[in-house]
Amino acid sequence: SSAASDVYKRQVAAQIEAKHELETAMRWASCYYRPAFNRYRNTKKKRTRKKYEKKILAWYREEVLGKW
Repeated sequence: SSAASDVYKRQVAAQIEAKHELETAMRWASCYYRPAFNRYRNTKKKRTRKKYEKKILAWYREEVLGKW
């Protein structure tokens, strides 16, 4: 396998990992960070969604992952 395909595999793996982290963060937020979760879920604008996605991920990393 070439170096390019290794880089590509790593990128894909990172994307999958990031998506998995977001899904987990959303599941936690749906229970413990309701206001941000609701705002994320009920908005139509992508920009607003992105903003709350960042907020929820930051909360998840700080509050959930930071505790363990």
